[in-house]
Amino acid sequence: MSRKMEKIIEIAVDPEKVWKALTDPKELTRWFPIEARVEPGAGGSILYSWGPEAGSPNRIEVWEPARRLLLSETLPGGVTLALDFILEAGRGRTTLRLAHGGFRDGADWSDEYDAFSRGWDYELKSLRHYLERKLGRDRVTASARRVLAIDMDQAWRRLTGPAGIVAGRFPSGLSEGAPLDITLKTGEHVEGRVLIWDPMRQFAAVAENMDGALIRLELMRCGGPAEVCLWLASYDAADTVVREMAGRWDGMLQRIFSEPAA
Repeated sequence: MSRKMEKIIEIAVDPEKVWKALTDPKELTRWFPIEARVEPGAGGSILYSWGPEAGSPNRIEVWEPARRLLLSETLPGGVTLALDFILEAGRGRTTLRLAHGGFRDGADWSDEYDAFSRGWDYELKSLRHYLERKLGRDRVTASARRVLAIDMDQAWRRLTGPAGIVAGRFPSGLSEGAPLDITLKTGEHVEGRVLIWDPMRQFAAVAENMDGALIRLELMRCGGPAEVCLWLASYDAADTVVREMAGRWDGMLQRIFSEPAA
């Protein structure tokens, strides 16, 4: 037996722009991977990469411009995942339906399924943010990661507690769309709104005072040990500024998880 996740999002642009963002390598790097390679058309492929450990190419099974993109990826061991994007036009907007299937049942696949599901929750909002507000602008990204020696629930409490990433504690009662005004221990002031609030696993925000940069905190386990990741995607800051920020974040994570819990 296999499992499939289904997501849906409305984007206030026409399907042609959504299609280009899904299939053009330059456009893909403005909201999704760091690098992308595309051989267009049925029988072609799309490769997403987030660094030196590039995954395997996704074969294009269906290529219907501005309507449907169906990809398949065969993993080691012979398991094949299917990634299906369906675009529906209506009154200057596009409804994008995503289905990602082929995940096996059982505990061995649960962490991977959950990680992909949370990942798509963020990535689809990243796509909408780019198309509605940053269209045509290049993105600079940086991240800080740390492998966890404690369970994810305990790590989340540490990250959001007094010794965590925020000066003080995370505000209480957060929800998607709620206003946000926090200062990180590394000195960055984040004023904007909550994009995702998924306690114990994921938090994302739009930093309006940083020209709409996206900030994400994620805890995940996907085929290995649990990790924490702090991610920044900026359409305004210089590459060196973003890299320096990520360096400060890396030091902050090291401190949080090397010191005893309060």
